[in-house]
Amino acid sequence: MTVTETRPDTTAAPEAEVPPEHAPTSRGLPALLGSGDHKVVGRLWIASAFVYLLVLLGLAALLGFEDADQSAFQVLGSDVYVQVFSLSRVGAVFLVAIPLFLGVATFVVPLQVGARSIALPRAAAASFWTWLVAGGILIGSYAIDGGPGGGDAEGIDLWIVAFGLVIVALVAASVSVATTVLADRAEGMRLTRTPLFSWSMLVATSLWILSLPVLAANLLLVGIDHRYGQQLFGTDADVWAQVAWAFHQPQIYVVAIPVFGVVLDVVATASGARPRFRQAAMVVTGLFGVLAFGAWMQPFFNAEALDDLWFIGVAWVSLLTVLGLLLLVGETVGRNRPKLSGPLALAVVSFLLLLGATVAGGFAVLDVLELWDTAFVAGQMHLTVLAAVTGGLAGVWYWLPKIAGRKASDAAGGLVALLVLTGATLVALGMLWSGALDQPLLATTAIEVRDGVEALSVLAAIGFVVLVLAAVVAALSLVVAVRKGLTSSPEHRPDDPWGGQTLEWSTTSPPPWNNFAEPPAPVLTASPLFDSVEEGA
Repeated sequence: MTVTETRPDTTAAPEAEVPPEHAPTSRGLPALLGSGDHKVVGRLWIASAFVYLLVLLGLAALLGFEDADQSAFQVLGSDVYVQVFSLSRVGAVFLVAIPLFLGVATFVVPLQVGARSIALPRAAAASFWTWLVAGGILIGSYAIDGGPGGGDAEGIDLWIVAFGLVIVALVAASVSVATTVLADRAEGMRLTRTPLFSWSMLVATSLWILSLPVLAANLLLVGIDHRYGQQLFGTDADVWAQVAWAFHQPQIYVVAIPVFGVVLDVVATASGARPRFRQAAMVVTGLFGVLAFGAWMQPFFNAEALDDLWFIGVAWVSLLTVLGLLLLVGETVGRNRPKLSGPLALAVVSFLLLLGATVAGGFAVLDVLELWDTAFVAGQMHLTVLAAVTGGLAGVWYWLPKIAGRKASDAAGGLVALLVLTGATLVALGMLWSGALDQPLLATTAIEVRDGVEALSVLAAIGFVVLVLAAVVAALSLVVAVRKGLTSSPEHRPDDPWGGQTLEWSTTSPPPWNNFAEPPAPVLTASPLFDSVEEGA
C-alpha cells in the first residue's frame, strides 16, 4: 500500500517545488526546541538514550557488588535496593533500549522509504520532549524515596505519573514511525519491498502500540490502590509485582525486534548481496514480534499462567525464529564473503546475545528447573536488553554517515563489540549460574544460598563495569566522528560509503532538510540502488 493523496506533478514548473529558502534557518537551542525535522529529533533521541545508558550501567554494577555479600546490605539499605533494582529495569527498557531504536528509526525510516519527512512530525517532536521531561521526573521520583519500595507517598504518586507519561511518549513516537512505513512510502514501494529495518520497526512499533497501553492501565490500577488504600488488587508492597510482566519474557522480547532488521540490512550491505529470501525474513521478524506480545501473561493476576503450555511454547518458538534469522544471515554470507566493519561486528554481537537470551528463556520457563523467581530470569532479561542496545548501536554505527556526515572508526566499533561481548558474557554467566544456585530475583533481607553465589555476583558486577567501558568508548568514538563530520567539507562526506542497497544511500550525507533533492524514482525492487548500478553497467 502507498499514499493515497494526489502526488505532485514532477513535471511542473520549478516554482511549484518548495523553494530552498523555505528550509529552516534557526540555529542553536531554538532550532532544537522548535524543530519538527525528523533528523534533529532522531539525533536527540539517540544522544539522550546514550546518557541514560551510562547512568544505568553504573547502577547495575552497584547492584552487582551489593549482591556480592548475601549476609547484609553493605552499600544500599533494603528499601533503597528495591528502588535501584526497579530503576535499573525501568530505565534499561524505557529510557535506553526502546528510545535508542526510536531515535535510529525516526532518522532513518523516512529516508529508507523515500519520504520527505516523518509522518506526524510535530507529534514526533512532542513525543521526544515529553519522554525527556518525564524520564527526568521518573528518576527524580526515586531520589525523593518514591517508586516501588519507596516510603514517600507523594514520591510514589510522582513515579506513577512520570512512568505513565514516558509510556505515552513512546507510544506517540511509535505511531509516527509506523504511520511513515504504512502511508509515506515512495512510489512503487510495496510493503513487501520495504527495507528490512523499516519492516522490523513496523513490527516493533505495532507491538509497542498494542502492549504498552496495557502497562499504562496497570499503572492506573496501582495509582488508584495507592491513592485510596487497597480498592482493587494490591497494596504498595505489590507495586512492582503488578508491572513486572513488562520486564520478563515474552514481553521483554519486544525491545529486541528491530535487531532482526539491523542484522539483515548490515549483513546484506557488508556482503554486497541482495537478501535472497526476503519474504522469509519478513515472516520470521513478524513471527518473533507476535510471540513477544506478553500483556496476557501477568502472574500477579494469574499465577497459573506460568504453567500454561502456550507460555512454554512461546519461549521455545521464539528461539526457533532467532535460529531462522541465523539461517537467513548464513545464506547471505555464504554467497558473498562480507567486508569486516564496525557495524558488522556490532550486529554479529547483537545477534549472539539475542540467541543466548532466547536459549536462556527456553530453560527459564521449564517448571522442573525452578528458575523463574531466581537471578536466572534477571540474566535472561539483561541479555535481551543488551542485545537490543547493541543492535541499536550497530544501527547508529551503520547510519552515522547519514546522521553526522562521517563514518565512525571501524576499529573502535570492533573494540566496542569485543567489550560488549566480554561484559555481557560475564553478566550472563554470573546471573544465570547464580540463579541455578537459588539466588532469588529480588532479595530484601539476608538470605542463605548455596556456595559460589557471592563470587558469581562479583563476576556479574565486573561484567557491568566492562559494559560501562564499552559505552564510554562508543560515546567517545561517535563524538569524534560527529565533530569531524561538522568540520569536514562536502567532498569528504560520501553519500554511500558502504555500498548500500536502499534509498537512504541515494541522498547526500547528511541529507538536506527535505531528505531528497529530487523525488526518488519509482521503486521496482527491494534493492533500488543495486538496480541503478546494474542499469548503469
